[in-house]
Amino acid sequence: MLKRRMADQRQHEDFLNDRQRAEVSVVKRDKDTSNGLQGGIFGLYAAGDMVNADGAAVVAKDTLIEKAVTGAEGTAKFTADLPVGFAYYVKEIQAPDKYIRNTEDVYSFDFCYTNDEEAKVIFSHTFFNERVDAAVTLYKKDAETDTNQPQGDASLENAVYGLYARNDIVHPDGKTGVLYKSGEQVGTLTTDKEGKARIENLYLGEYFVKEITPPAGYLADENEYDLVCSYEGDLVAIVERDCTSPEQVKKQPFQIIKAANNGETDAELLKGAGFTAYLLSSLPVKEDGSYDFSSAEPAVIGENGATEIFTDEKGYAVSIPLPFGTYLVRETTTPHNYKPVDDFIVRITEHKPTEPQVWRVLLDDEFTAKLKIVKQDDETKKAVLAAGTEFKIYDLDNF
Repeated sequence: MLKRRMADQRQHEDFLNDRQRAEVSVVKRDKDTSNGLQGGIFGLYAAGDMVNADGAAVVAKDTLIEKAVTGAEGTAKFTADLPVGFAYYVKEIQAPDKYIRNTEDVYSFDFCYTNDEEAKVIFSHTFFNERVDAAVTLYKKDAETDTNQPQGDASLENAVYGLYARNDIVHPDGKTGVLYKSGEQVGTLTTDKEGKARIENLYLGEYFVKEITPPAGYLADENEYDLVCSYEGDLVAIVERDCTSPEQVKKQPFQIIKAANNGETDAELLKGAGFTAYLLSSLPVKEDGSYDFSSAEPAVIGENGATEIFTDEKGYAVSIPLPFGTYLVRETTTPHNYKPVDDFIVRITEHKPTEPQVWRVLLDDEFTAKLKIVKQDDETKKAVLAAGTEFKIYDLDNF
């Protein structure tokens, strides 16, 4: 009787089976170096409604099930016990520091029963991130006008600037190390016709800009312009920074002394001679090759916007400092009984705003003319052929 009871007990022994588990992991890497990235945050989501045996939804579609953060090697594992028979997906919630969030790559998988020999089903995916770039735009302006319009024949084009690391520039993957040491030149910017220059694809960090070569007609800007290109979040792909570099155009006055070319040792100094200057590059040219002054715009060479300067009682005149360039100067107001001098060229190439160029002594020839007298009959208007007729000529200025 005892043996029968023991046999019955053996026949009802229970066996327990553990269900399959899902092991979900991600790997985060730099797109360029393939090094693992720390600090990436990922979310594991339900791809559809998860229902129980009665058909009631237990977990709604797109519900966040768990978050995981990548470690030093760029890996992260989810620990949630996922039910079999449902679909899931993994996406990046936050990128590692100094990287752009990868919004395009979403890893989807179905956790279905496979066979009775596998205790775990492995799901793994590698995500790549692009680093955030920095870009620097430089604007060059005339220091006096505060515009990008150059003065005279000067130009804001072809100014060369260096971009330098203010502090060490380090690769954001945390493994590659220092890319540029403090003080090292990282790149070069060269201005266009509008005085603008740009450099892109920079690493985040602290920089400064300094001019290497000024453009034609301007003095070099000795200042250094600091630019801190710091991270602005994983949805800002390019960190934009800009700076403005004002530059002083080269300037210098010219001076003249006006005298009479009358052949005397102590030449008479002429007052009231007026001079007008034209930027040679702006003068219209006629078909015969001569300049068309009728449609030309004179340069400002005197105080208060005056375009004509006049000699004083000592025959002296001086212009205001003129911008870099080549000017054609002509005598536009000539003292009575004198001839104007030929047009002459003034070239401004140095920056000496308080030191006029060596004076030019300009000599006006006295006006001379030949006089022909024909004696006519008052009635017939015919010439009277009578020899010995005398005439007197008087100087009206001294009559």
